[in-house]
Amino acid sequence: MSKPERSDEIAGSAAAIHGVTGQYLAYFRPPFGESDRSITKIVYGAGMEEAFWTKDSQDWKGKSAEEIGQFFSKVEAGTLCCCMMTKKLM
Repeated sequence: MSKPERSDEIAGSAAAIHGVTGQYLAYFRPPFGESDRSITKIVYGAGMEEAFWTKDSQDWKGKSAEEIGQFFSKVEAGTLCCCMMTKKLM
């Protein structure tokens, strides 16, 4: 994807979310957590910061609600958690 396409996609997503929620995004997580200098510049230029998770609940592996509850009982303050919230848990 070219730099203008990346910029348009990030800005378009932020605008769509703002249109629905009325809130501006403060953070952006690159897909798959993959970033480079170009993406970082686009994100900061749009007034956001990049955010990356530090712990993965692995709920997407089909873990039970009890297992995920145990995961969260051990999470420390400041941890950014990845949660996919599968249908099984809803």
